[in-house]
Amino acid sequence: MRKEFREISGIGIISTRLFTEKDRNIINEKNENFIFFCSLCIVASIRIVAQEVKTDEATGEQIYILKDGYTLILTDVLEQGNHVYKVFLKKGNEIFLVSSGQYFNDEKYFPRYEGIDFNDCFVLAFFMGDYNYVLYDKDTHVPVLDFYLGGYDISNNLLIYWEKESSIPGYAAAARVFLLDLQNKRKYQLNGYLADFQKNQTVSYLLHFHNQFEIIQVSDTAVEILYTGFYDYLNENQEVKCRFSVKRDISS
Repeated sequence: MRKEFREISGIGIISTRLFTEKDRNIINEKNENFIFFCSLCIVASIRIVAQEVKTDEATGEQIYILKDGYTLILTDVLEQGNHVYKVFLKKGNEIFLVSSGQYFNDEKYFPRYEGIDFNDCFVLAFFMGDYNYVLYDKDTHVPVLDFYLGGYDISNNLLIYWEKESSIPGYAAAARVFLLDLQNKRKYQLNGYLADFQKNQTVSYLLHFHNQFEIIQVSDTAVEILYTGFYDYLNENQEVKCRFSVKRDISS
């Protein structure tokens, strides 16, 4: 069943503080700084989140323990001379292939798990010239969202993401950004809260900037977010912060 999220118009206060049988056998037998350019050619650094991982020294499999009794397995298989990555999700005696594909024999092209594990979903990162992220449903084992990461709060099941369909790599003018409330199945567009930045073309969203948004406080009724951007003033990049509150819709 495909997950659907109801979009809510943003209401809040803004402050200028601104996973085939063959695959099953494979498992049974085997049991950063990155550069992106924005409209002002500002360079941003991605923070790599260190994760506890059990590595099978014989097979090289990466094994991660997820919430609710799930195990995530990332493995490299040589098929007809080609390197193929396979991502499996296991729970109890059941194991499912959630993603696979041929890739260059280079570590950065191998799928990466960064510890983004929600109650019902988890996220993988894929390098395709830059890093894009995919949200997978644990129950259905299918991808439900392909996006650029903006920020997240695991404990509160909240994800902030840039919508890929409307994004031009390196530019933010056409990009829409959302807060996704996975617990209540709601999403809120955040662009309106960044209106002060949009008024001036010298201000960049720094598209794809990892953890550009920080969720700093969560209650039953609101989510407080801190956004960090850069303002180009007299050829000097100055950090600018925007703090705002998004009202949550918790109706059924």
